[in-house]
Amino acid sequence: MKRLIRTILATLMIATTLQAISIPPAGAAFTDEESFTATTLGGQWTEAGNGLGGGFFQYPGGRAALSVPESIVSYQPWTSGNRAPSLRQATTNTDFDVVSVFATTPSERFQIQGIVVADEGSGDFIRFDVHFDGTNMRALAAFLDDSNSTATEHISVATPSAGHASYIRVRRVGNNYTFYTSDNGTTWTSHGTFTRAMAVTSLAPFVGNAVPGPGQSAPAYSGLIDYFGALDENATPGVPLDDILPASAALGTGDDATSPNPDLVDFTEGTDRITTRWNGPEPVTMNVSITGQGSQSLNNPFPDQTLIFTSLNPLTSYTVTLTLTDMAGNSSQKAYSVTTLAGGTGDGPEFELWHGDNASFGDSGTSQRWVNITGRLTSITGPATLTYQLNGGATRNATVVADTRRLENGGDFNIDLLRSTLINGINTVTLTATDNLGSRIRTVTFTYTGLTDAPSTLLAIDWSNAGSVDSVADVSDGAWTIDGGGLRTLDLGYDRLVTFGDTSWTNFQVRTTFTHNGINTNANGPSSNGPGVGVFLRWNGHNDTVATGSQPQQGFVPDAVNADPIGAIAWWRDSTIAPPQVEITDNSAVIQDTDAFTLTEGETYNLKAQAEGGRYRVKIWKVGDAEPGTWVTQGNSGDAPTTGAVALVAHEMDITFGDVTITPRGASTAATPTFTPNTGVVNEGDTISIGGEAGGRVFYTTDGSTPKPSDEEATFGIPVAGGDTIRAIQYVDEKDPSAVATATFTINGAPSVEAGADASIESGEAATLDGSASDDGVGGGSLTVSWRKVSGPGTVTFADGSSTETSATFSLAGVYVLALDANDGSILRTDTLTITVDANGYWLVDAAGNLYNFGGKQDLGDVAGGTLTNPISTMASTPNGAGYWITDVKGKVDAFGTATDNGDLPGLDVDPAFPIVNMAANPNGGYYLLGGDGGVFS
Repeated sequence: MKRLIRTILATLMIATTLQAISIPPAGAAFTDEESFTATTLGGQWTEAGNGLGGGFFQYPGGRAALSVPESIVSYQPWTSGNRAPSLRQATTNTDFDVVSVFATTPSERFQIQGIVVADEGSGDFIRFDVHFDGTNMRALAAFLDDSNSTATEHISVATPSAGHASYIRVRRVGNNYTFYTSDNGTTWTSHGTFTRAMAVTSLAPFVGNAVPGPGQSAPAYSGLIDYFGALDENATPGVPLDDILPASAALGTGDDATSPNPDLVDFTEGTDRITTRWNGPEPVTMNVSITGQGSQSLNNPFPDQTLIFTSLNPLTSYTVTLTLTDMAGNSSQKAYSVTTLAGGTGDGPEFELWHGDNASFGDSGTSQRWVNITGRLTSITGPATLTYQLNGGATRNATVVADTRRLENGGDFNIDLLRSTLINGINTVTLTATDNLGSRIRTVTFTYTGLTDAPSTLLAIDWSNAGSVDSVADVSDGAWTIDGGGLRTLDLGYDRLVTFGDTSWTNFQVRTTFTHNGINTNANGPSSNGPGVGVFLRWNGHNDTVATGSQPQQGFVPDAVNADPIGAIAWWRDSTIAPPQVEITDNSAVIQDTDAFTLTEGETYNLKAQAEGGRYRVKIWKVGDAEPGTWVTQGNSGDAPTTGAVALVAHEMDITFGDVTITPRGASTAATPTFTPNTGVVNEGDTISIGGEAGGRVFYTTDGSTPKPSDEEATFGIPVAGGDTIRAIQYVDEKDPSAVATATFTINGAPSVEAGADASIESGEAATLDGSASDDGVGGGSLTVSWRKVSGPGTVTFADGSSTETSATFSLAGVYVLALDANDGSILRTDTLTITVDANGYWLVDAAGNLYNFGGKQDLGDVAGGTLTNPISTMASTPNGAGYWITDVKGKVDAFGTATDNGDLPGLDVDPAFPIVNMAANPNGGYYLLGGDGGVFS
């Protein structure tokens, strides 16, 4: 070579001529790829999924923000269809290789993000996602058969790291689907390939959540989608693990740089409270501080955030400072002056709200036609009155006089609000109480959830984990509290009710316990006629048949207008006209069957009751005693309701109810769950699946105990440990529970493999490979090992490729990555090392094109022997020393070895005015040509 490389690089600094050579991309880009840089959605997309209506689609710039709320119903693609907010794009039924890049990572149990591949015509789809299971990030692939409402899991494995939630990739070749994840978009982990015939019509990235178990909520989650599109085929055509994101992906381009606008926040003033609500165009975290009142924060980003400060003074101006931060880290802060409402003209009655200002109703279903606001007026001087307004509507009167039924004491109130009049979300009831000294106003805020899909006839409530009564049930009458792991009455009186489930339920069984803590002193008074405790079966809510025109309504017999209030009362009763007994009364409150039974104060009792077809049955027995073999039974009267929810009733008694379990009943029995695999050896890291019939829910234990609805639900793949005995039971609406299935498993541990330390050698030397591998011997297979080349410029020859200790030689200098695979017949594990082969030597070329190689350099070919149009002027080697280019004085370039042909001057129809005198490689695999006048071509 005529000049050193450093001379050429220095010459580049003063170049006067620069011309680019166009190089085609390595792979074709996805036709409708999207980086979501705009604040509106492109026309190729359709907002889909979100069947429950509570999800959000937002486009703050740079990324698409999809959000799901905290919910007792799962927002996920599963057997009820795709309920997850999804961005759907139509596609043709061809092969594809697509990736969705997420800028968020699930961190709470069963937060989910992924891709749905669907056949919109049949409703079938395949779900590929990464979710957090509470311990590990897991990759899941499952086929959902819409016609049969069944799910088939194909892949459920832990990912190598949490970062693998960022890049989720699906490759389709024919009917074969391969699921990959990555934490960087260049190094991919394959989680397996499966076969599924399906006519694909759409692809959709999605964000979702799933309910972890009975009585628990699916976590809120806001996921950011940075890119969706195809991959470029990169280093090795036909080798998917080499593929990378195209340059057009432009991750982070157009990221939101605008702070949230605090003026979009709404303030709602009450006499003693200020409510702050963000309902803006993107998910935010929110902090609100009020001078002298401290601060509150919501630290989980979400598009709809509400904070309430209570115990404030009426008609007082407060400085409210609001801080909002979006998911791009942009923050804004602003202070506002907010004045509470006047508290009336004097010191009117005080309000005692039995279930607080922020109760929720409807989370677990429509348990009756009403929502009830219960409490008591205190500090009353003279006669008192109470009025109320729902959401600023008409003013109505509420009763605050004892009525011997639902209002036990003077000052008690129970405002019954028809659910059909409520807003799905936050509702306000403005209460105005007046006595001889003046008036007082109190605003009550509550959240109502009107579910579009009725919940299944399956409910398990563990009071010790419930948090609050209203999180799992609706209070109809009285004051209740969670005490000592049970639900206890605080305000004794007539028919203190807590309701569960949905008025659409038909056939079911209720199980609970109750502890007899005492009896109200006036239990035998008018209307009450003695204490009782038990359940209302097929409960629909009070009507106006008893004490017509009363508020609240008190009726419990048919009115021929609304659904009958009740199907049957199944309870223990000690009435004024009969001895203590277990009894069944029908929908008109007529006793149908009895069984003599006495309760002892301080003792705890089991209660089991059923509503099935036209039959109602009940058993009550002391905890520790054997369950009775007979039922107290009532046949269905002709006009009883065929559907209804469940209510616990404590009638003039101090009762603590234990955990509640409601399961379906029917004329047939649910199928016994099946295990896949059904027993035997399971590979380490793999999961088993438990299958059932369409619409069924399967619960399981891993300690050999009998499963209950309060145990883990078999929604995802189940990890097992060696020696685990798994037992499972299935519940299906309108069927009796299945038999309990049992399976025991042994774990096949993965092989242990070490490739050894990285090394450097000189060109021509052999590298000594000192690997190791071992296995636990479980599974019946024998351990085999093999060496292979992962990457590198030349070929690798192993002395013994099936031995952990061997040597390897290399055809070219450069950096090589070698892998040692260990396979026990079921599990493959791999470790890698890097060998650097240093090349010693150099090449020379003469004007006739003859190549001369020295030292460790290999002769890769030359241009001698052909017809030269122009004399050869110079050459340059690739950065890794595994190839070179030779050029003549007119800029014609020939490539040898690993050097790539990137074009030359004759190919561009360029005839240099001065001969080419030198060339140099650039780090990107191209080269520069230097003319005799100092001009540079690139």
